[in-house]
Amino acid sequence: MPHFYVEPQNISSNSFVMGEEQAHYLFSVRRFKEGGEINIFDGTGKSYKAQITKISKTAVEGKIISEFPFVLPKHKITLYTAVPKGDRFEWLVEKAAELGIYKVVPLITERSAAETFSANKLARLNKISIAASSQSGRADIMAVASPAYFKDAIKADGLKIVAYEGGVTPFIETITKAQAVNIFIGPEGGFTNAEIEAAQSAGAATASLGKNILRVETAAIVCAALMLDYDR
Repeated sequence: MPHFYVEPQNISSNSFVMGEEQAHYLFSVRRFKEGGEINIFDGTGKSYKAQITKISKTAVEGKIISEFPFVLPKHKITLYTAVPKGDRFEWLVEKAAELGIYKVVPLITERSAAETFSANKLARLNKISIAASSQSGRADIMAVASPAYFKDAIKADGLKIVAYEGGVTPFIETITKAQAVNIFIGPEGGFTNAEIEAAQSAGAATASLGKNILRVETAAIVCAALMLDYDR
């Protein structure tokens, strides 16, 4: 059944409303009519079966039929990743959201250009995350944060794993039971020796993803998938 995001303030105990953008999609694109049933979620972990009671090009109203049980992942995985060129970062965000990552943070390293994300760009990335969350049936939404410098991000609390081509320990062997997990993916030129030393001093593990050198977005999704497989 189709799964759509509704902001928490627009869901009450027994009803919901949607704004113009979603209404246009449901009415004009998906051709929903009054009486149609959909699934909705509020982005905080709650998901519902609902029925449309009123629909037009500008608004949708409906009633809540029942609430679905939803278990959030055991780990809150934050993916700190350098930004690949072109539109590959948007693809990364989409796939990370589909996989169940908690948050993506664009990472600024010594070998990557300082990224400046306008409010519009961040809004677009978060919109991509919402769409991917809807498509994949999540009841929560992966956040996309403002860029962070590696030297600051590596101080985050929780388990820290740095994907590093010079690492000798396989990624899967660096995973331990921890509620907060932070994964770091470097730029195409890799992390510098100074950054790796800083990571190790901060208690981070350096992990190998195999013999091949992976692109930024490939490494990010491989790490996410391995982490979430461990989460099952």
